[in-house]
Amino acid sequence: MPHERRRKTRRAKKQKSVEEKIEEQQIEGENLDYSQENQYENENYESEKYDNVDNKKKLFDVNNWDNDVQAHYGRPSPDILQYFSNIEKMLSEQEFEDEEEHEMFLNNIYKEIDGNELQLATDKECSRIMEKILKVSNDAQIRVFLNQLNEKYIELFTHRYGSHVCQTILVLGSDIIEREIKGESVIMNSDDNQNPPPTMQELVVKMCNILEDYWIHLISNQFGSHLLRVILMILSGQYVTLESNEVRSKKSKQYNAKNNVNFKNTEQNLKRKRLVPDSFKDILNNILEKLTKDMGPTELHVFCVNSIANPVLQYLVKIQYENGSESIINNIFNTKEDGSIEKDNFVNDLLKHPVGSHLFEKMLKYCSDKMFHNIFITYFHGRLVELSRNNISNFVVQHLLENVRSSQQLQIMIKEIISEFEFFLFRGRSGVVVKAVEACGKHKVQQKEIVNAINKAFHVTNESRKTIIKLLLTLKKYEDYIRDSNAPYLIQGALMIETLLSFEDGNNKFLIESLINLSHKEIKEWAIDAIASRVIESFLLSSQVLLKAKRKILHMFDGNYGEIACNRYGSHLVDKCWAVSDLKMKESIAEELLENERELNSNFHGKFVLRNCKIENFKRNRQEWIEHEHGLERKKQMFEELLNDSTDTKTQNKSSNNEEDTDVKSTNILNSALSALGFDKGLSQTTSKDKKNKNKKKKKTENVINFLFIYLFNLI
Repeated sequence: MPHERRRKTRRAKKQKSVEEKIEEQQIEGENLDYSQENQYENENYESEKYDNVDNKKKLFDVNNWDNDVQAHYGRPSPDILQYFSNIEKMLSEQEFEDEEEHEMFLNNIYKEIDGNELQLATDKECSRIMEKILKVSNDAQIRVFLNQLNEKYIELFTHRYGSHVCQTILVLGSDIIEREIKGESVIMNSDDNQNPPPTMQELVVKMCNILEDYWIHLISNQFGSHLLRVILMILSGQYVTLESNEVRSKKSKQYNAKNNVNFKNTEQNLKRKRLVPDSFKDILNNILEKLTKDMGPTELHVFCVNSIANPVLQYLVKIQYENGSESIINNIFNTKEDGSIEKDNFVNDLLKHPVGSHLFEKMLKYCSDKMFHNIFITYFHGRLVELSRNNISNFVVQHLLENVRSSQQLQIMIKEIISEFEFFLFRGRSGVVVKAVEACGKHKVQQKEIVNAINKAFHVTNESRKTIIKLLLTLKKYEDYIRDSNAPYLIQGALMIETLLSFEDGNNKFLIESLINLSHKEIKEWAIDAIASRVIESFLLSSQVLLKAKRKILHMFDGNYGEIACNRYGSHLVDKCWAVSDLKMKESIAEELLENERELNSNFHGKFVLRNCKIENFKRNRQEWIEHEHGLERKKQMFEELLNDSTDTKTQNKSSNNEEDTDVKSTNILNSALSALGFDKGLSQTTSKDKKNKNKKKKKTENVINFLFIYLFNLI
């Protein structure tokens, strides 16, 4: 085709011009020589050519698309390419008789790899296969491979394919470091004729020393920024995996999901902190200090709005928060010596920037209480409605509400936005209302005002009050719902209902009455719906809902437990119903499940319900089953007695003292700024009201115990 020929011609001309430029730079000595012969002749990595600042900028230039050509170490031979192609098939099939055969297979692979590490790491196809090989390699083999890269880290970090290989090595290396500290990793090589490779700790320390002068350049490099984040996570002891959102792009994660299913890290768990040597903390502090020093105001502003550098800044802000520092935040907001800030146009634009707003969200989360209040007063107070209407800054407002530091701050925010709830709910800004409701539930303020505002936004009257839970779940006004009662359920509505059900002092009564008034057909449909079932679960788990109301819902499922248990979502709901039921209700549910035993056993979800409810024991020996369940009831009563003793003594005494302490602290921190805004009187009034309300809250412990018992039951 003519168009295809023109494209090929343009590509050929562009490639030719690039090659000519590279040849001229090599002849004139203005750039680095990345030829394969020169790389292996020069053992000293830090040559004099790196002293040229212009060459560094060329190497790390984001727009310099030909970095791959510069860091190329030669094409692997056809024999190696064919060998690696066969290896990939064998790795995918995983047809090894025993562990010994698998180990011999890997040893043979690494014999072929020896001396070709740089070529393989920078080749498009071989680098991808190399990642798969590394994921099934032992600790010594990974250390040998990393050591054989001849310290060419800066070239590999900025290489399109080599960067992925290095990332895989570092992520796997974080596991090796922890095993080395525990003494579980074999330090010696299997070959006694060779010297043992350095430990992974030593290799990481050496890598950081080599990269010491290049951290600031890696931040904005399209390939190196991910590796910088991985190194920071390893040094700080954070648990990192190959599937972590912080180190993998969406495209990379999608590829791994399709092609590397059998090679996922088997040690993934919920562990957040790893064991790291003490030297890592010093290296991390040096990196943070150097990055902060090298980032001037201009560089910092560029990084804030750069899609590649911005995620690195987000993680740096988090690490500084964990170390008790916020120098980057202070530099962005131009914080004065007295801790005050002034409004800045750049920061103001950052609120509505598609990239910079993500950094703003992190800064709200990890800044100090004083800085948070200064940011709120300077950039948000009086502008919350305007910012909430914007399609980008509304997410920043949501994080502001989520991370609010005091009830007084929250009251100011709610008063400013509560009149616009109707606009937010029905103009695509429901997230702001959800976060406002969650914040009020957490801080236990403005709950009655929130309920009234929601009823007003949905145009609910006393006559239509029973439909409020349907309106919330579909996010439809009353008159719109009447016209279209088959509207789909929305997750934003379910999240609001979950929080509203936890409201105290009877502020959740309107939702409880609305849910109980559902018909048997509607409640059954809700039980097997992905979103609506969440509402019923939160109703059953809420400590602010009386058991009497919960029993009404339980009886509405009579005759349908077997059918509901066969559903993907309903099976979880049956477990929750079982957990909140008394012995008589459990026996009724068990009889119904036993009648549907054959159908439940043949169903993937139903068989788990039978196991959780111990229906087999109920069928075999009902008396023994009753005694077991009765024992659980006694344990529940024991928790009740313990909580009665603790709540009557500790809670009342501690709550009064702690509430006074927290109120005094928050008042001392915020009183001066709030008084300047005219909220000094409101502050004293609200705190006194809060104390009175908290002193009046003598809630029944039965609901709290029931809530705790649910989790105890699941653990048992």
